[in-house]
Amino acid sequence: MVKEEEYINQIAKTTEVAGEDFLIVEKTIGTKIIKYTDLVEEIKRSLGIVDTLEITEKGYLPEGYLVADALNNKQAQIRASWGYFGKEIPFTWEEIEQKTEAGDFSEFNVGDYKDIVLTTGEKVRMEIAGINTYKGYRSGNANRLYWISRDCLEKKYAMNPANTNAGGFPDSALKTTLNTTIYNTLPPEVKAVIKTDKRLCSKKGTWAWQEDQKLWLPSEVEIWGKNIWSEVGYGNGDCVQFPIFANSMIHINKGYGFGKAEQGAFANWWSDSPEEATTTNFCDVSSSGGASGNGAADEFGVPLCFTT
Repeated sequence: MVKEEEYINQIAKTTEVAGEDFLIVEKTIGTKIIKYTDLVEEIKRSLGIVDTLEITEKGYLPEGYLVADALNNKQAQIRASWGYFGKEIPFTWEEIEQKTEAGDFSEFNVGDYKDIVLTTGEKVRMEIAGINTYKGYRSGNANRLYWISRDCLEKKYAMNPANTNAGGFPDSALKTTLNTTIYNTLPPEVKAVIKTDKRLCSKKGTWAWQEDQKLWLPSEVEIWGKNIWSEVGYGNGDCVQFPIFANSMIHINKGYGFGKAEQGAFANWWSDSPEEATTTNFCDVSSSGGASGNGAADEFGVPLCFTT
């Protein structure tokens, strides 16, 4: 019982409240008391928080922002490979790395993105292409996010100075350019979190595990989910289609530079797969959105791709 001569700030403080305890509440109609459990229920009611979803009729769900957020998040996961452009990721790259290492993907969906600015001043939108897509031998059983840029870089690149696919992507000039010149334009905070996991790459007539690709290109199988012009067997390896490319052309169609795909200006862009039927060509995505193959000396688009 509060004495009349005591002020509220003179009452002894407590750090624990039990369910049956009463709290003093100052309302417009005077000072009242409320049981702690009743206060909690009132707060939950006013905020739309529900403990269980009681569906009383088909298609009905209780109202409340937490329910809406949960449903929107689930819908985003469902839409991810069907043209979902995602939401901007609010975390730093260091925080993304920490959450990934902990296996906490609760706030990530395929298609969610984070923009970066290269030291050249070029802006690039990086999208989550897969979540733990290759967890196992490839990643040393570690948790991973796989990132592929929404569009290609502004500049076009040849796979090799001459029309040869000998040695595949691992022996190509573009692989070296990606992992030196282009890699060196990445912001330091991005470089700090990139992982060089194993990638099983076709080397034209054979294959080999590669662990030196900080920046890589997806294989034809990782784009389309099957061999089309690449080598059956050596061009497949243990590759699976990245979820961001499944069921829709939305993320396969890329432009030269930030925002160009949304304008409908599509690029030819390289995969890392040598073409099976020739000694000159690599597989690519055509500007019309089809699987194609072209001479290694042709200059096509290059998306930024890395693993964190």
